[in-house]
Amino acid sequence: HTDTCAHTPTRTRAHARTHPHGRVVYPPKPTTVGAVLGAVSTALAQAMTTPLDVVRNRVMVEQKGSERGGGGDEGDGERGGEGRGQGRSLAERGYFETIGDIAREEGIATLFAGTSPRIGKAVLSGFVQFGTYELTKGSMASFFQGRK
Repeated sequence: HTDTCAHTPTRTRAHARTHPHGRVVYPPKPTTVGAVLGAVSTALAQAMTTPLDVVRNRVMVEQKGSERGGGGDEGDGERGGEGRGQGRSLAERGYFETIGDIAREEGIATLFAGTSPRIGKAVLSGFVQFGTYELTKGSMASFFQGRK
């Protein structure tokens, strides 16, 4: 049974065929579907990890400040023992404690600072990356099927 229904974008089990090795092979999906799904999934991943990026950036800024003899962000009370960190650096406190402190002291919106540009970059990157992957995968499959 070699009919793969490649002309239709429907990818149901009814449109699938069984590979000689017993696994189910679905017809290829259009390149644009892979590109759009890649863009959406990459954007969601970037949005969900923005708080981790905020903490990472603050740790780097703090470390740069301490290398220069500063002590990081002077006005937040973190280094003087007034804040929840009680004089410990951001790196010593860890991600989850720092995320909680930022949310409590500055608001949850602060954890998502910079989300829009990250999502914009992710949409473009994901669309190109996954679209290229799907196009290449289809081209390679056609190339190797033609050699049989």
